[in-house]
Amino acid sequence: MAKTALVEYDVTDAAIFELKDKYQGLKITDMASYKEVSCAIAEVRGFRVSVEARRKELKADALAYGRRVDAEAKRITEQLFEVETPLKVLKKAEDDRKAAIKEEKERKDRERVYKIQDKIAAIQRLVAGSFGKNADEIEQLMAQAVNTEITPEEYMEFEERAGAVKLEVFQALSEAKSAREKWEQEEKESAAEREAQKAEGERLAKEQTKIDEEKAKIELEKRVVEEAHRLEAQRIAAEAAKAKEQLRQDALKPDREKLVVWADQLLEITPPVLKNAEAIGLANTMLYRIHGIADKIKEEAEKIN
Repeated sequence: MAKTALVEYDVTDAAIFELKDKYQGLKITDMASYKEVSCAIAEVRGFRVSVEARRKELKADALAYGRRVDAEAKRITEQLFEVETPLKVLKKAEDDRKAAIKEEKERKDRERVYKIQDKIAAIQRLVAGSFGKNADEIEQLMAQAVNTEITPEEYMEFEERAGAVKLEVFQALSEAKSAREKWEQEEKESAAEREAQKAEGERLAKEQTKIDEEKAKIELEKRVVEEAHRLEAQRIAAEAAKAKEQLRQDALKPDREKLVVWADQLLEITPPVLKNAEAIGLANTMLYRIHGIADKIKEEAEKIN
């Protein structure tokens, strides 16, 4: 059996042992150690690449030799990976830690920006809050906008934007207040006009009611007088008819009885319905005299045979 030639690579076991001894205990604690790990990976990778290059060179002679070359290369590579892989794991852990720190920083920054933007939006919402408010309430919103302090510590890079929004909101609220005051004044004047119209309507209605009542009163008095006249006419007519009948009957009686009947007729006379006090007094006086005359007629009639 032919003696197998030793496959030689530039990377020896001693060199690999030296690499293990050199890099096995590395840790990343700062930027310098991080760079050291990166350099170690690069150095080991350089050895691994040279082994791969040598493998290809030796394998070119023969397939069998190539298998030996591959086997040796695999063996060496595996040993090199034993050095490289922990270093990569170490580096990845540090890279992940830095990425997590970066992500947390970005998250906090997004949250910070959101809070600032929400504060600016709160200023803007003052305009929407003025809808349906009266002038005094809008003025309170204006004061709230003015009292909103814009500082670089609180608004940071959005300070200029916040200041511009504050000014815009104040101007919008000022315009809203002016418009509301104008509307309130017009509404006040309209209300006063409506109240005046209502009062005038009520006054005219009262006057009309008074006129209607007066007309009704006059009409009622007229009907009362007419009814009194009608009744008086009926009474007079009835008395006339009665007197006529009495005269007819009296013509058949002696003169003394006729005089007594006549006196009784005089006593039955009643005055008409009167309103004037002077007329009422006159009627009562005449009635009294008529009664006196009737009594005198009866007294003298008794003396007639």
